[in-house]
Amino acid sequence: GFAPDWVVSVLVPQIRSKLRLLMEVVKAEIPLPEVGYELLGCDMMLDSDLNIWLIEVNASPQLEATLGGRKAAVEAIVPQVVGTQMDLLRFAASGQPRLSLNPRA
Repeated sequence: GFAPDWVVSVLVPQIRSKLRLLMEVVKAEIPLPEVGYELLGCDMMLDSDLNIWLIEVNASPQLEATLGGRKAAVEAIVPQVVGTQMDLLRFAASGQPRLSLNPRA
């Protein structure tokens, strides 16, 4: 069996590691907009040794709330995405100068 905290102590760190690597590649290879954000859908899979693999990345993930875990995930992320967009729009409307998030700028 698995330790009670296996998902948190083993699986989540593996997922975070794969996503960090993905973001490093994206930053280096794909020009990102100066303003806003990108929502990416990442499909991952566990192999028979319980290692996680990044299968594909979708630039336009489908956020349809279907049954099961996907429904819960979509319902959790949509309010955060909408809230972030609203915060960005409020900030843009405020007229305050925007500082670059790029540490090299």
